[in-house]
Amino acid sequence: DHPLERLLRAPNPTLSQFELLEATFGFLELHGNAYWYLAGDGAPSEIWPLRPDRVRIVPDRTHYVGAYVYMLDGVEIPLHPDEVIHFKRWHPKDDYFGLSALEAAAMASQTDRAMANWNRNFFDVGKAIPAGILTIKSMVSDADFERIKREWLESYGGTQRKTAFIRGTGEIGWQNLGLSQQESDFLEARRLNRDEVFQIFGLPLGLYDKNATQANATVARQTFLSDTIYPKLTRFTQKLTLQLAPFWGSDLLVMPDDVRGNEADLAEVQAARAFMTINEVRARYFNLEAVAWG
Repeated sequence: DHPLERLLRAPNPTLSQFELLEATFGFLELHGNAYWYLAGDGAPSEIWPLRPDRVRIVPDRTHYVGAYVYMLDGVEIPLHPDEVIHFKRWHPKDDYFGLSALEAAAMASQTDRAMANWNRNFFDVGKAIPAGILTIKSMVSDADFERIKREWLESYGGTQRKTAFIRGTGEIGWQNLGLSQQESDFLEARRLNRDEVFQIFGLPLGLYDKNATQANATVARQTFLSDTIYPKLTRFTQKLTLQLAPFWGSDLLVMPDDVRGNEADLAEVQAARAFMTINEVRARYFNLEAVAWG
């Protein structure tokens, strides 16, 4: 029930804690940056997440960041560096802004989106009829040629595709162009795109693989918690320790719940609570020192 905990539980009149964290980690994954505006005199009384696409950083040779500028309705609002917490992912080519996971996955995600659009158009606008060349094998007059084109487009070129019946002279042939979904290995290509995007975002394939056994899914979930979620929580809470906790003193440490523990160990801890003291549990399972209230 520390003031910092109360602030995080109710960051402002319109956002819950979950919504604040959802916005923060969503911005980090999609944009690479997330910003909190700390409102209040002295210790902050409210936290407001800022849209990263509206934030501009003013560099400073002495203090690294001279100011943050927030653009709202065409108005630039300058913010002091102490009023803003800037969470960011590591970027190898930028000193001030982070690199989003989505940018790293741009090629795979854009390729997959293009494939999805092509597939939709094939069955929607194209009515599942492949592209091709209409060949008139005999010479026809200009008037007949224009008439054939017009009748073909009227009967076969709109969004409501149907069989075309063309009258006129000359033998007409049809040749398909392009590749079908099966010929282009469509489903396998989309699976490869999905797997690449999952890996960039730190999602083990065993979490969603339809062929995964329960054991594989359990290991994948534990890998996800320890290798993906816990590092994100560590980065987040260390930033809070550095820039938010000092408002209430220099000896405060913000730490995440350790989600890396084996589920069997956690179940054992839950069972041990009935007959072990808090200090015994702390010492046996977490290697923590005894506390006065334990």
